[in-house]
This record gives sequence, structure tokens and C-alpha cells, in this order.
Amino acid sequence: MFNESYKLDHNLGAVIEGLSISTATVAPRGPKSPVSPIDHDSGSETQAFPSSFSDTQSASRDERGQAQASNDTFNRMWKLSDQLIARGASDLEYLLKLKKKGWQDENLDNYFAQERHVADNASAELNSNWYRKMQKVFGEIDRATECIPRSQEAGSFRFLDLGCCPGGFSSYILKKNKNATGVGISLPVDQGGYDSALEEGLLERFTLHFVNLTKYNLAVDPATATFNSSTGTTGSAFLRLEDQLGASGPSKKFDLILLGCSHVRKNDDIRWEVDQLLLSQLVIALGYIRPGGKIVMKMSIMERILTSKTIRFFDLLCERVETVKPLTMHAKRGSFYLVAHGVGRGVEGHRQEEFLTKLKEIWEELTFGGQDGTGRFLNLEDFDFVVTTEELKDSERSGEFLDKLVELGRKVWQGQIKGLEGLFRAENAKHTDRGRRPSRGGRGFWRGEI
Repeated sequence: MFNESYKLDHNLGAVIEGLSISTATVAPRGPKSPVSPIDHDSGSETQAFPSSFSDTQSASRDERGQAQASNDTFNRMWKLSDQLIARGASDLEYLLKLKKKGWQDENLDNYFAQERHVADNASAELNSNWYRKMQKVFGEIDRATECIPRSQEAGSFRFLDLGCCPGGFSSYILKKNKNATGVGISLPVDQGGYDSALEEGLLERFTLHFVNLTKYNLAVDPATATFNSSTGTTGSAFLRLEDQLGASGPSKKFDLILLGCSHVRKNDDIRWEVDQLLLSQLVIALGYIRPGGKIVMKMSIMERILTSKTIRFFDLLCERVETVKPLTMHAKRGSFYLVAHGVGRGVEGHRQEEFLTKLKEIWEELTFGGQDGTGRFLNLEDFDFVVTTEELKDSERSGEFLDKLVELGRKVWQGQIKGLEGLFRAENAKHTDRGRRPSRGGRGFWRGEI
């Protein structure tokens, strides 16, 4: 196991890393799951590391909040980098060299540490700034994928924003489509969440619920689910999703569902809630999306195996998937957005209910499984119902999908390359202007000597 204990909150998006500023969950303590595809901290491999790796073998956590593997074996276990590079992902190959070189620059530690401090102690002014920037971020997503119809192009348009506050995404949608109505779920402010910055005029078409997203009862059969009373985890500790969204009948379905949840680092609670958060989002989305609707999900690190499995999940269920790398706020990080069009109309669209049941079963395991019945981390095998890791790594069996990943990842990797190169140039110039020599890692690096 990864024995270092460090705080990881999930205030859905308040991390400056992706700055999705959506809020909807709590925080774990101790080791994180290294497999979750949601945006953790700048592409760290976050999971309970296998016991076969010692502390020095498995990973160390640098000042940027990143997990660095100390040997290639670890990276090969959790990533598809080698397979994707072999199929032409030259941008990924360059990006990995870029990041490795950047890690040698101690000046960047202060930069990322300051970003984390600002994110964890956001003022009202900064909250408003994030709100405005997130409108621009969703504008980038919409221009690239045309996921929001204009008022005259459609009738009613219902959307659900999970991890919505301060509300930049919802604001963009409500302003573009005057017929749109939305529902948002966000972590209560007194639990570390963010308040809504939506203009009063928009609130007439938007219903906001302040609820911890991971506290909904999402079991296969909520009425008969067995809860662990010995740990205080009983049925009364969980909420009915229907109380906010209604029963998932046709009239309650949404045309668009936004999954923008991420984490911050303040609270000190259950370790695997970051994984429960992922499953909670997927269960809610698959249960409440209308046939043919769209899902927009914030993700991180395309080459991470569970990220790839999650993309395959949507690739099978949906007509098509796209990726967007917003440069307004996400350029320097591994975060990106997956846009899934035509949910339920893909080659395996008929299996939507089957997939939903499987997700609920995994949610139950993460919440009430494990050796002592108090929950466990997500692991790669949990998503074998989509594609096994062995199959995913096999070019003969998964060659077509690996090629698709290369295409989906191209703009994502190019965007991060552009962001990192700009950051490195700026940091180098700043420290040079102060009369310092550039750091050892940066001197040749700024000249492009990779």
C-alpha cells in the first residue's frame, strides 16, 4: 500500500489543476485510488498501490501534488503510454519527456504549491473570477462540439449539472438557450463547498440542491440494500436521489448531463470517496439521461488505463465521443473534457441498463465492501465488464480503439504541451529577471533540448 498519508478533498473542482470549480463531495484521507479517470491532481496515479511495491518503488509525491513512479514498471501497470506511442502518439511521447524534464526544475514547485494554496483558500473575489472563467471554458467546449442548441433550434432543453457551483457552466447554457431549464447539485457551503454566483435572473430557470453527491443511495435496490450498521453506515445515512430529481421516468430525463466533479484538499474523511464520486456521477448520468442525450465529463490523463476504459464505456454506448482541451484554464494540466453524443445509440447502446446495474454494483462495493465492510478503492478489474486490461493492452484485439484513443488524445496532448511550454518560458524569464540563473532542469529545457 502507499503508506504516505495526505489530505485529498473532493470539493468537486476547486482544485486549480482543472479549475472546474464544481462542488459536490467530501474528502478522503490517506492513499488515493490511482485509477480514477476524474481529474485528481495533475495526472497523478491515484489509487491504493499494490503491496508488492515498497514506498520507494511505488511512488513519491512531489510538491506539485503529483505521484512520480520511480521505475518504469509502475507506469506500465497503470498507463497505456507505450501502446499509444507505438501507434503513432508522437505528441504524447514528447509531452512525457517535457513533463519529466520539468520535474527537474525546483522553481516550478513553488508555482504549483501556490496554485494549490489559492485553490484551497478561495476568496469571494476569486470565486467570482472562476465563475467567469468557467463560462469561457464551456464556451470552448460548446464551440468545439456544438453540444448546446440555441433557443430557436429546439423546444425545451433540460440539463443537470453535477458539481455546479459557482455555476459557470450552467450560466453559459442558460444564457445561450433561453428555453433551457437546469438542475444543479453542489456540496453545501458549510461542508467546504462553494456558493452559487448565478445571476438572480437565471435562477428562475435553475433549481439548486446543496447535497453531498456521495451520500445518495445508489444501490441496485435501495429499498433492500444491506447497510453496515456496525460502522454506523446505515440506510438513514443515505439520501434518496428521487427527492431532488424525481423518479427517473421519461418526464424527468435530461437532454444534457454535466459531470464536472473534482476534489480539493481540506477535509479529512473516508479515503475512497474520490472513487465513490466517480461512480455516483456515472450512475446518476446513465439513469437520468434521455435516449440520444449528451454527457459532458471532466477527465484526466488520457493514457491512464481506467480513463481509457471509461472512454471505451461511452464509446460503446454512444453514437460518437469527442474530446476538448480548454485552454482558458486547463492548458498546463492533464485534464480534458469528454463529450458523448447520442447516449444509448452506440454499437452497445442496448446494454445501457446492464451497464447501469453494473455501475451500481461497483458503487455498493466501494461503499460497503472491503475486508471490514466499510468500503474499498476502485480497481482496474471493476471496469472489466467494459474491456479487460489485458485486452486493452493487446494491439491485435484493441487496435482500432487504441487508434481512436490516439486521435482523441492528439489535441489534448498538444494543448498541454503548449501550456507547459508557455509556463516554463514564463517561469524561466521571471527568475532570470530577478538575477538568478535558470534552474538546472530548465536551462537546456527552455531551448527545447528534450
